[in-house]
Amino acid sequence: MTAHKYLLPCTSCGQDTAVETRQAGDTVDCRCGKRLEVPTLRQLAALKPAADALPDEMLDGATPTHRWSAREGLLLLGSVILLVTFSFGLYVWNDRPQRPTFDVATDLAGVDEQIQQLTPVETWFLWKVEILERGFPMQTPQALIAYETQLALHQQKYLVVGFFAAVGGLVLAAGVLWRPPQPMQSN
Repeated sequence: MTAHKYLLPCTSCGQDTAVETRQAGDTVDCRCGKRLEVPTLRQLAALKPAADALPDEMLDGATPTHRWSAREGLLLLGSVILLVTFSFGLYVWNDRPQRPTFDVATDLAGVDEQIQQLTPVETWFLWKVEILERGFPMQTPQALIAYETQLALHQQKYLVVGFFAAVGGLVLAAGVLWRPPQPMQSN
């Protein structure tokens, strides 16, 4: 004997839930999450039969496919954005540039050798023109310039990570706070 199926309307969201006669008097969950009381057998007969609204494959005992609600979609999207952002943030943190180290003794040894090889006239010219008029020539090593450029780019990556983390957090919060629209009540 096959059980007859009826469509039980939800008072909260308005969607129909298919119920069988053997479920009379039980409670079932609507897709929106509200618990619905299945009426008695006599009251079930007054409901719309499921055969009129459901496809044939659903009447043969197959369970209906679950359709995602907006809330579930927002929760999944927010979680995926945060997971990808967290992974990228770990990569960015691990890939931070290392400050180059300088050995002052080695760097000055090369300068000292160059000064020792200068003639007295070249030494006077270096002192008079280069140091007294222009100041001591302090050149920034190329490695330090490259490091500062990499550091600026790295800080921009942190801003991108922060932006996407905020977007993912907002989407996730929207999913947590989402409430399905309530059907209009007629007086």
